[in-house]
Amino acid sequence: MKYKPSSIVFANGIEQTLTQFAEQLGCPVQTILGRLSRGISLDEAVSKPISGHGGHSRGTRYDADVLVGDEVQKILEANNQGEIAVRDRAFIAVAYRAGLRCFEILALKIKDIDLDKCTIRVHHGKGDKFRMVAIDLQGADKLREWLTIRSTWGVKPDALFFCTKKGTPIAARQMRAMMQRRGKAAGIDKRVHAHGLRRTMASEMAAEGVPLLDISGALGHSNAATTNTYLKKINPVSVIDAMRNRSWGSQVTGSAPASPPAGSRPGLASPDWLERLRIDVGSRLRVCSDLRRSDTQDFELILILV
Repeated sequence: MKYKPSSIVFANGIEQTLTQFAEQLGCPVQTILGRLSRGISLDEAVSKPISGHGGHSRGTRYDADVLVGDEVQKILEANNQGEIAVRDRAFIAVAYRAGLRCFEILALKIKDIDLDKCTIRVHHGKGDKFRMVAIDLQGADKLREWLTIRSTWGVKPDALFFCTKKGTPIAARQMRAMMQRRGKAAGIDKRVHAHGLRRTMASEMAAEGVPLLDISGALGHSNAATTNTYLKKINPVSVIDAMRNRSWGSQVTGSAPASPPAGSRPGLASPDWLERLRIDVGSRLRVCSDLRRSDTQDFELILILV
């Protein structure tokens, strides 16, 4: 049975939603969903106490941890002995090239991944949202390498895509430890973790000029404003470019800005602004044909992004 936060279940003599059980347990509903996906019984999943070992970093603020240059490649090349290393490289590829969260990766099943089309389906993302993302050909190759190894382990076909040699689920803390070991072996003086790879992907897509709405969709954000805030923290491109391109002595301190030429209007967009906008946002652009015009230059135009 597939569970959702809103699923009404009967457990331990009580009938209510999983969200209500999570509130009583004092944990995110994803904790219960994760237990159920690992085969834990319903009664135990909604009543098992939360471990006191986790959550020690809750409320702690960390750096953005974006990897740059060849740092990702160094992590991929570190600690590469044995079959488990093939699985770990595939995990890194999904985090870095598809931008999935750690719990989303560990919940994947073989049927969720189409290597011919290079697509991955996330059925229960954050907020229990579904989304489909893609992975590039190089990343897909690493998943194929892992599937080849996995097929020799004799695990059940319905086992999770990322699993142990016995076919059992992998704990998130196990992958966190793996990432830390690889980061240390690679000599990277940063926190190396799966979410950092997700941030790295978003930063690189922004630098490549990918539209904000596409990045938002890849990350699984429900609102593009969330993605905008996210990117301003990890890759404030416009601020950096504005500061980097300044010249010494180009303007006397305290002097007034130069006046625009006579007859010009500050802020007036170039004639091809609409076409450039259409190219940038693609098919999402819808233009309302009812314009409010006061003269040949002043008008209001309603743009709708869908």
